[in-house]
Amino acid sequence: MRRYHGSRLLLIAFTLSLVSLPVQAQGLVTSLSEHLVSITSSFTGDNILVFGAVGEIDDPSMSPFEKYDVAIVVRGPVEPVAVWQKGRIAGIWVNQESVTFRNVPGFYAVATTSPLREMANANLLSRHQLGLNYLDFARAPADERKQDTPVHQAKERQLDDLAAAPFQAALIRNRQREALYLQEESAINFLGERLFRWTVSLPATVPVGNYKVEVYLLRGGQIVAAQFSPLFVYKAGLERRIYGFAYDWPLLYGIAAVLIALSAGWLANAIFREE
Repeated sequence: MRRYHGSRLLLIAFTLSLVSLPVQAQGLVTSLSEHLVSITSSFTGDNILVFGAVGEIDDPSMSPFEKYDVAIVVRGPVEPVAVWQKGRIAGIWVNQESVTFRNVPGFYAVATTSPLREMANANLLSRHQLGLNYLDFARAPADERKQDTPVHQAKERQLDDLAAAPFQAALIRNRQREALYLQEESAINFLGERLFRWTVSLPATVPVGNYKVEVYLLRGGQIVAAQFSPLFVYKAGLERRIYGFAYDWPLLYGIAAVLIALSAGWLANAIFREE
């Protein structure tokens, strides 16, 4: 309840601040309810309010009767991902073929005021990767697959973009099931004629890293204004120290994890033996 009231007060203050802005600067003004999300042991997810205002845009090529549309994208952090296709050999399911993508966002959410197809053509949507169907993960060339094993490289076929499409579609479906990929068309609410807002839900499994919040203002099928804001998701407290230790000293972290597991098993065995 406290966060809800805080968001309302923030939105009111944002609205009042627009009064002092010149008309030309009000083409598109946006902000977030918070720019830092800390992950602790009790983290169960978070809601980020994205809000803004649409002002007058002096563009003689646009009809005054054409309505505005807004698209909001939250994406990041980007990492390479290998997607495997399983097949049956002698009745056993094994990994057979794979495709490695190099620009896969760990989290992706898009929301709009209207259906995407009604807002712009496919070329514009693909150029800005607006919508799950228009994402481009960019397959990694063979010489960039440093994390791949020789066996992996031998099994990966030289697939063209059309043949690699099912691998990308499967990856997107998996991320949707994990609530890491979202598409909410016609979900952005306008408060009156100028103010808009949308709340994006970050799941408990949201990746740590740097995010970018992109807000696009469209009219007549074209982007007429855009604003970008940073969003940071980081681990705090003990979780941050453990995460940093695992990242900086992976070998020592692995050895420590094995020793702790062995100690816990030995202790449990000793307790049951006494009983």
